[in-house]
Amino acid sequence: MSNTEIQSKVNELRELRRMADELTAEIENIQDAIKAHMTAIDADTLTGTDYKITWKAVTSSRFDSTAFKKAMPELAERFTKSSTSRRFTVARGGGNGERKTCNMVEDVLPPAGRDRICI
Repeated sequence: MSNTEIQSKVNELRELRRMADELTAEIENIQDAIKAHMTAIDADTLTGTDYKITWKAVTSSRFDSTAFKKAMPELAERFTKSSTSRRFTVARGGGNGERKTCNMVEDVLPPAGRDRICI
């Protein structure tokens, strides 16, 4: 790709990221309005002609790796797996401006959907 083509792609990525941020904010506002309504009527499920909305508490149990490492550091070390990541960075003005980076952990071949570019 030429520098002009790369510049065009970077500009397109920036615009798409800006649009995605706006859409995310709009989605969150709509979800918050629905949740507020559900709270007001004390409901955890709403059903309509073509939708069913649920908003319920979910309890999950997760392994506390930090506590495990403190309690049994030798055993934790034996079962720790290293991974390699690559950092893709696009900076304004050749590094003089605002910088936003994304890390992407890659195993041998990254699965589809894990390729992220932050602008």
